[in-house]
Amino acid sequence: MEKRGQVTLFIILGIFILVAAGTAFYYKGEFLKDRLLSVTKAAVFPENVQLLKDELSSCYLVTAQEGLVLLGRQGGYIFPPEGSLETGANVISYAYDKKARVPSLQAMAGELQEYMDLMLPLCPNFDAYSNLNVEEGAPRTSVSITEDKVKFMTRYAVSMMSGNDTFRISEPYTATMDVKLSKLQDATEKIAMKVAQKPDTIDPEYLLTLGLPVDIIPYDRDTAVYLLQDPQSKLPIGGEPFIYMFATRK
Repeated sequence: MEKRGQVTLFIILGIFILVAAGTAFYYKGEFLKDRLLSVTKAAVFPENVQLLKDELSSCYLVTAQEGLVLLGRQGGYIFPPEGSLETGANVISYAYDKKARVPSLQAMAGELQEYMDLMLPLCPNFDAYSNLNVEEGAPRTSVSITEDKVKFMTRYAVSMMSGNDTFRISEPYTATMDVKLSKLQDATEKIAMKVAQKPDTIDPEYLLTLGLPVDIIPYDRDTAVYLLQDPQSKLPIGGEPFIYMFATRK
């Protein structure tokens, strides 16, 4: 009985030691992890690498805003459908042309994603960094359109070799535009349906109920161009109001 009690005691002590050792290793690992993260965040890039890194960040915001502005000027499309109104340098899609055809928010998000993936690699001036060996991955963008914002997120890996060192920038780029695209798209649908009901009539009183400044520019006898603005929707670069344009043809 005495030997059995000693064995039991040794087992309990062994379990206690294992638990204590495991706990110590866990906290030591977490400490080292935090130390490594702090070192990574505090890392200083060579000047030429940092300049390109900054240019990539700037390019991201510029490209996102350019895409959103183009989408607004073309009636919710980056790539307007065939048969859209061509006014010299501008192409404006019809919200109504014998039938209502306003793009959904999901379709708009898809257009913006395609634009970002296509245009972002064309923005940085890589030729100015001839002393760096730059390699790019393919951008992958996601866009979400909420009630009062348009949010961009892109994973775009770029590797740069400076001397014998290689630096890789792979953190996701993000941009948020305070643009109520959802509200403007909803107003466009309502106007298109109103034109469908009364093709020969413009109802100013109805337009006032939308709560948005609306300008109407007659294009020809059958066609009108609408400009919608939301005073609360401001572009981050320049602070200009966001403009949404579309056409109707009776």
